[in-house]
Amino acid sequence: MGKLAIVPEGVKAGIINQALLKLTLDENIYKNEFFVKVFTQENFKKTYFASERGAAIPNFSNEQLKNFKFIIPPN
Repeated sequence: MGKLAIVPEGVKAGIINQALLKLTLDENIYKNEFFVKVFTQENFKKTYFASERGAAIPNFSNEQLKNFKFIIPPN
């Protein structure tokens, strides 16, 4: 997995291609900051991207994301 970023409101539009995945979270359910913390943890990357050895930056597809079992913290 490459880099994750929380893009601020009002930022100039950019180009999204097959190597990028743009997500918009419902902040009432899942906070952006928590998502970034979970997805950037070394243990998470080792668990979910260990099979991607040899790839420079493994991809996490829309389909994988739709089927992923997220930890939902209490509000």
